[in-house]
Amino acid sequence: LKIPDKLSIATMLNSSELVNIDDKDAIINKLFPRPAHMSRVDIVRIACSYSHLDTVIPYAELLSNLGYKTCINLMQVLNISREELSEATAKIQKSCFNVLYFADTRGSMNAQETKNIVSTIRESWDKPIGIHTHDNMGNALSNALCAFEHGATWLDSTVTGMGRGPGNARTEELAIEISDYLNQEIDLIPLMTIISKFFAPLKVKHGWGTNTYYYLSGKHKIHPTFVQEMLSDVRFDDEDILAVINSLKGQDASRYSRNVLDLERDLYKDKKPLGHWNPSPVIEGQEVLILGTGPGIARHNEAIENYIRKKSPFVLTLNTGKLFDQGLIDAYIACHPVRLLADADLHLQKKSPLITPYSMLTDTLRLKLSEKTIFDFGLEVSGEFKFYETYCTCPNSLVLSYALAVAGAGSASSIILAGFDGYNSGDPRNDEVEQIFSLFSKVKPNLTVISITPTLYKNLDSCSIYGV
Repeated sequence: LKIPDKLSIATMLNSSELVNIDDKDAIINKLFPRPAHMSRVDIVRIACSYSHLDTVIPYAELLSNLGYKTCINLMQVLNISREELSEATAKIQKSCFNVLYFADTRGSMNAQETKNIVSTIRESWDKPIGIHTHDNMGNALSNALCAFEHGATWLDSTVTGMGRGPGNARTEELAIEISDYLNQEIDLIPLMTIISKFFAPLKVKHGWGTNTYYYLSGKHKIHPTFVQEMLSDVRFDDEDILAVINSLKGQDASRYSRNVLDLERDLYKDKKPLGHWNPSPVIEGQEVLILGTGPGIARHNEAIENYIRKKSPFVLTLNTGKLFDQGLIDAYIACHPVRLLADADLHLQKKSPLITPYSMLTDTLRLKLSEKTIFDFGLEVSGEFKFYETYCTCPNSLVLSYALAVAGAGSASSIILAGFDGYNSGDPRNDEVEQIFSLFSKVKPNLTVISITPTLYKNLDSCSIYGV
């Protein structure tokens, strides 16, 4: 890269990758084989949790001996007390670090908290202070400026806020504010040209920037990676994401754990399915109506209810449903463990039974649902559809697949769908749902599956509910 000589280059290390290493010299020599005066890198910054502080301080001395300027970036400072922050700052003051950063990791910090943190750091620290903000709640720029007004001089920003999830303070906006503060003219044309040519198309493609989900994660002190992972995962629709956020807000979710979102994979994939309920005596020979969550449900609510009263199908509602008279619902169906955990109280309020792989759920979930009438139908995830008396095999763990499998295992006469509108053009979730219908029709070619509300799915036949 053609990098201007006056531009300093920084690289970052993660403290979690530096712990439990006996030979610290060897690691530093491997990562930085040249001293600073022979390297294009000028600054080394270590992102550090409070618990790793004592581990990373020796690295500052090793890097300093090589001539690098060093920064420590204290993550999740809102998770520690003012006393712990003071203690940490005093330790860092005695080290070789040149700059002390603090990070608003969850994007939930406000101006008063920012001011208090800078003030606490300044009590023991006499070198430059930096701030790294995230924009979950739209406060990245204002928090950076607040820190600047109270003495921070190293302010992180990225062009258009580009960064993980909700992103960071935007360079173009921070540059404008700082130039006003310093009463200096600024030429934004080169930056805006780069944004228009490169960053704007990238932002459209990769979708960084804050949204309502990130706002909620910041508000409830939930690590933003939970939201980022769900937004990029076709298994999670809007209701799923909100349900997961709702379930996480009452617990400590300030640190990301992949296990939380991958729970259903651990439960259902490559494991022996368990179940005790046979759907055949209930469903065999009947038409099964599966109610989805698309806008078509609300748009045609009255017509769907009239259809149920007229035709008396076995009515199966995905997850908790919202719009229908409970007296018209024969059973609710759910299989996503995180969604079940979030909806447990709602399920307890529903009069109709719940179809779920109860025997395969965690102890916590079984306890939560212990007072609910359960139809325990097992689930195995193994890339295809297969049907057995008390369990099924599905190509994935989406509740739609599970519902189709229940109808198939129960020998339904036909399957009617409502509220399966489809997603916007280009949304990868469309392809996954299309594949579900395609795989199901190959295994059950004689079982009619038809939508009675408008749908975008090409592999799904449809007709008007007003003509049936």
